[in-house]
Amino acid sequence: MLSLALSHTEVNQLVFIPSGQVAHKRQSNLDSSHRINMLNDVVSLELKSKFNCKIEISLVEVQQKKKCYTFETLATLSTQFQGPFFLLIGADQCLQFHTWKHPELILKQAQVIVVCRKIGDQDFLKTYLASMFPNDVDRFTVLFNQPYVMSSSLIRHSVSLGQTIHGYVPVSVNRYIERHGLYEEEEIA
Repeated sequence: MLSLALSHTEVNQLVFIPSGQVAHKRQSNLDSSHRINMLNDVVSLELKSKFNCKIEISLVEVQQKKKCYTFETLATLSTQFQGPFFLLIGADQCLQFHTWKHPELILKQAQVIVVCRKIGDQDFLKTYLASMFPNDVDRFTVLFNQPYVMSSSLIRHSVSLGQTIHGYVPVSVNRYIERHGLYEEEEIA
């Protein structure tokens, strides 16, 4: 997903933001330090050699003790980094975007790149966005990526069942999950 998005934009820096208390998702039982450590491993061991740009991790959301909203995170980032900003989301989040807190402010602060995984979704999403955000449809870029049958919840579930996730996550993440026994007793909602 990231490679596809980068092939359609010109960026000189990537900033990964591990989520804090997200308003739209059930909170994970996993301590944020594990998510940060896995992201550090992926960035240092795999991404820095793959992409020709500066890569950083911002803890702006993890450090907050309240629910995090994208429009606030973008406002904070604009004081730390030079724009323009691109927000990368999946089709599922795109369909909920109108319910996010202040989507109009997000669209003023960032170009939203939507990646869909089903054939036909690209045209559907473009039509949907034109109807929901007629004055800001140009703030969205909709891309199609080859279907990928694994999601983060399926990864956690597979690990809890003792199944392999080799090939579905970066090698460094697989090793970290095994080394720390993560998700072995994950509750699936």
